[in-house]
Amino acid sequence: MYPSDLTNDEWAILKPLFPDPGYDTPKNGRPRDWSYRLILNAIFYLTKTGCQWRM
Repeated sequence: MYPSDLTNDEWAILKPLFPDPGYDTPKNGRPRDWSYRLILNAIFYLTKTGCQWRM
């Protein structure tokens, strides 16, 4: 866990803005490999650190 990661309270606010995981069924394409929360954590990490070697 990094300081830039979403807390559970922050994720609770953002979660309703994303499609339900049940929406991504095989009939709608390939199942997701990565959760929305994990993708957001990666974006926030890069935004905060500029991808430094160590934070």
